[in-house]
Amino acid sequence: MTDHHVTRKGFSWTTILARAAIIVAVLAGPARAAATTASFDDANRAYAEGHYGTAITDFESLVRARGWSAPLLYDLGNAYAQAGRIGPAVLSYERARVLAPRNADVAANLAYVRAHAGLPSHPAAWYQIASGYLSVTGWTWLAVIALWLAAASLLAARRWHWRRLVHVGVVALLLGVAGVSAIAVSEQGLNRAVVVANKSAAVRVSPFDGALSESSLSEGEVVAVLGRHGDFVHVRDSRGRAGWVQSSTVQAIVPRTS
Repeated sequence: MTDHHVTRKGFSWTTILARAAIIVAVLAGPARAAATTASFDDANRAYAEGHYGTAITDFESLVRARGWSAPLLYDLGNAYAQAGRIGPAVLSYERARVLAPRNADVAANLAYVRAHAGLPSHPAAWYQIASGYLSVTGWTWLAVIALWLAAASLLAARRWHWRRLVHVGVVALLLGVAGVSAIAVSEQGLNRAVVVANKSAAVRVSPFDGALSESSLSEGEVVAVLGRHGDFVHVRDSRGRAGWVQSSTVQAIVPRTS
């Protein structure tokens, strides 16, 4: 894999809303005061000089110190990709895409890495594409503002008999419902994980070390998380096959909160 394939350009509601707020908090992450000797210049210099292991260490240090951001995760994904570590590269790009769903560079590099590794790719449904128009943060703000405006407009129209406010309220209500629907779709899509095990991960019929292994997952595959039991995760792959894998072989795109 060469540099010219992996580009490094700039970055040009109720229960559902509560969950969305948690997701946003996890993704953005509070700024941490952890000491770090790495800087963007250090990480970028190491990357430019082909020292991808050092670049990975530096970018990881920056992520731990400053919290998640799409540009940082994008650069980290590039470093992993150049080092040939497909699983962590896909994981970093997928996390960057959650924060910046319309960023063309993230999408292009993710698609390239997946194609280069021969990973299966399936087209998204129209509602999944629509929900990706904004980030979870964007949809949350849209839903909150629209539903607040709808309530205010309809209450004002009822009190002062302003018919135009009824129209405003209805439109705002529809926008709010659309926002909540998009959040629900996005939340469902976030319940995924990436295989980060080196080369492959055995899929077992039950959550025990001695259980029969019927298939395996390739490094970098994205799977749906169905449940957990002990040190195992119940997953379903893109072909609809379900089974149990060691929790150490996969990492959630959006980590669970306690």
